[in-house]
Amino acid sequence: VHGPNLDRNRLETLSSAFAGTGDWVRTVDATTAANIAGVPLKEHGLYFRDSRLIDARTVADRLPLSDRIRRCPGTLTAIAPGGDGVQLTLDTGIVDADAVVLCTGCPPALTQTSWLEVLPVAGQLERVRLRHTVAVPIFAEGYLAPRGR
Repeated sequence: VHGPNLDRNRLETLSSAFAGTGDWVRTVDATTAANIAGVPLKEHGLYFRDSRLIDARTVADRLPLSDRIRRCPGTLTAIAPGGDGVQLTLDTGIVDADAVVLCTGCPPALTQTSWLEVLPVAGQLERVRLRHTVAVPIFAEGYLAPRGR
């Protein structure tokens, strides 16, 4: 993860906030980021070891809600080991959990054009084998995701 609002100091602050919860997130320099991603990168970033690109609406619709699974919307302000799992502090309250799935997203950027009809465009797309392909999802001022992840 890297972006225009995430300079090195902010990334370090984010990473250190979760340091006591395991090695699932860490800051990486540009060389390490490139080695992990499998493609040349020029910027430092945060590396989320188990990250995946998901369709948040599909996950929310398909997530079976039960007494052991619950959706806790809100802004995460702290996470700490607690009991047999973790304790999350949200702006809406404190939640104890065995396991946590953190999801984030952003609203569509082109809502003003959502009324436009989508039309097929005739053409040809060559199937090519790229020399470098990404090994993990990369988020910056856009995103790249490996096929099937």
